[in-house]
Amino acid sequence: MSDSHDGNNMFAGLLGVGYRWPLIFGHLKREVVPAAATGQPAGAGQGNGSAGGPRTTTRLIYPRWTPYFGVAGDLVIADVHDLADNIHSGVRCGGSGDAFLGISYLRRGFVEVRYRLMSDIKSFDFSGLSISAGYRIRL
Repeated sequence: MSDSHDGNNMFAGLLGVGYRWPLIFGHLKREVVPAAATGQPAGAGQGNGSAGGPRTTTRLIYPRWTPYFGVAGDLVIADVHDLADNIHSGVRCGGSGDAFLGISYLRRGFVEVRYRLMSDIKSFDFSGLSISAGYRIRL
């Protein structure tokens, strides 16, 4: 993140880890895949039938909308420079922690509310609440 106006600037970089958990447990369901769609002969593949039952191939079906919550922790590296107030922090390190709540659509699109608690950098407090929306690209 970087901002510059009238010779004032701030640079900050975040490096961290985070994790999301779905709020609905047991929300995945299995769907039987027809043998023709798998390109395998009937009964081939991983079987999940009961003892003596037919073997079928299945795939997981995710719900369209999935609410989730999560936490994250970051290492913050920042440099704050404000000419008007004669402030130059130099490169400072700190930490931040996030708690967030959101909803995803088809595991890609999302809307999220996040609160970030960040250590002060040269008496500046960058903690706060944010709302974001986006699209995750999975490779």
